[in-house]
Amino acid sequence: MTLLSTYKIPIQREYSRQTYYIEDTTETSPDYFDVQDFPLVVGGGRYVIKIKGSTNLRIGSSVDVEIIDAEGQNVYVEIVDFVDRFNNYYVAFDVYDITAQGLATVYIVGEADVDQQGNQIPKNQQKKYNVRWSKNFNILPFERNNGELLFNQPPQTSVAQIITPTRLAIASTSSAYNYTSSITNPSLLSITSANFFGYDRDFASSEDILDARLRAITVNPKGAPKTANNVPTNIRDTDQDITNGSVINYVNRFNTILQATSSFFTKAYLGGYFEFASSASTPTNLTPALPPGYSAYDSVSNQLASYYSTIVDVINDKQAVISKPINIITVDDNNLSLGAYSNFTYKKASSFSGSITYVPSADAFATSSTVSSSYVEFTFSDLNPISGQVYRIKTSAKLGSITGDYKVLNDQIIIPVEYLTDSNFSNTLNYARYESDYRLIGCFTAQSILDSYWLNLLEDSQGFDTITGSVNNSTQIDSAKVQASYTQSALLTTQFNQNYNENQTYTLGFNLTLEPYTELEVYMNSDPLSAYVITSLAYPRGFLKSANNEKSRYGGSQNRFGKYLGKIKNDRAVQKYYGRVLFDFDTDGNGFGRPTQIKNYRRHGWLYWQCLC
Repeated sequence: MTLLSTYKIPIQREYSRQTYYIEDTTETSPDYFDVQDFPLVVGGGRYVIKIKGSTNLRIGSSVDVEIIDAEGQNVYVEIVDFVDRFNNYYVAFDVYDITAQGLATVYIVGEADVDQQGNQIPKNQQKKYNVRWSKNFNILPFERNNGELLFNQPPQTSVAQIITPTRLAIASTSSAYNYTSSITNPSLLSITSANFFGYDRDFASSEDILDARLRAITVNPKGAPKTANNVPTNIRDTDQDITNGSVINYVNRFNTILQATSSFFTKAYLGGYFEFASSASTPTNLTPALPPGYSAYDSVSNQLASYYSTIVDVINDKQAVISKPINIITVDDNNLSLGAYSNFTYKKASSFSGSITYVPSADAFATSSTVSSSYVEFTFSDLNPISGQVYRIKTSAKLGSITGDYKVLNDQIIIPVEYLTDSNFSNTLNYARYESDYRLIGCFTAQSILDSYWLNLLEDSQGFDTITGSVNNSTQIDSAKVQASYTQSALLTTQFNQNYNENQTYTLGFNLTLEPYTELEVYMNSDPLSAYVITSLAYPRGFLKSANNEKSRYGGSQNRFGKYLGKIKNDRAVQKYYGRVLFDFDTDGNGFGRPTQIKNYRRHGWLYWQCLC
């Protein structure tokens, strides 16, 4: 599960719907707002519009701005408290992944003293906004931010020496920091590829272009730059089963499954890579056969000996998604010209042996009591630009007496804040090492995580009874299995509250599998769960309760579960894996709250809830 504090709530100003005494249709409004810099195409992140203003605006009056996206929704915008050395004022606006793609319109309004012909403004039009200028620009929310990086105040930096005990691998069949899981049983695994659609974005023409999330978790034996060719290749999509939410598929560009006949995969394999042991261990069963008149350019075994594929997702203990299908180079036997060579993709491959190399969790290491390492710890704070987006921080250094280039010490990708953590423990999950420095309580890697941080409840006529939940890997890897009979509703919620800020939008994200005829409702709750009584609390509440629309089930005017976010409903006779489901929600004040999920069984079944990881 992910709770990200990322969005600011825009204010509806209605400037786009009103009429004004002066409609300024000039390109840069030289008579009133004197627009100095205006971006025509923007990606995600923060950008600025620079305006200088004019003596034709009333002295002491204010200027305001509104931006409407392609779907008619307001974009967050503010005039920042900053004036540069050219006396330009800065209008900053934010483009999020929920911002509509397409043409947006900016409206700037102000109070003019004279019209465009130099005549005085009539008295009935004075002391109010009477001039409006507008202009269109294109928003591409999933393109990289190309805005100028500007800080009003420089970020704060601190440097400290840290001496810590060295981590030593307890057991490893490869190296000190990589484990290798060997596959010696040729009937254990098979590789299946659906129809291959290629990369999902028109600019993603190379296999070297990876999404930033995938690049961050990938084992990197070749030492390739971690941040080279990163693009956000994933977009939110709608699903008819989901109300008020969306889904995002991090691996929709990959169509090849590594399938095991028995329990084999663990989440630790994510970001690792699969390869065949040698040309003698490559698949012997390959389908379909090559078309008539075509043959392999070199032997199939020789071509596949160098096959190398990244594990981009682990669905359950028998299925993993890999980045490459089984491809070979073929030649047209009837045409030996330069254009006779082509690629051929096998749909299924079996009867092979190989290995998976991955980075184990920190639990697989022992802490040395005799050897310590010295590190330099850099802390950067106040990274709040008024324009541009801090995507990564590259730290370089060199000795003062040494000539030549600086040496790169670290290249760190900046990520949002994960809320569901326990700061008393460090994050030991290497495949989620960039999510947080602290233990991720939404990753159900062990039964102890579920028992220590979560409540599993059954709803009855009097309230709720505590039950014991279980961690599941066979249906969905590292998931919490929430189960009840068809006459009951089951609940999953955190044992402890989190602190939320007012006027902030958060995102609740989780991976989900629903059994047939099963429905999941999602809430944010600031109150103890009780049957009928709304308990008065001593601490501030971040969320208000929604109205009770189920009075036939229990009394009271308010929903006992909290603030309703949305629901997912599987009305099919088969199980459905939704992947990652996202719900954006706003706070009702500064205060405490926690996510609550209610599972309703209309016939039978259960759900598998995989948080964050």
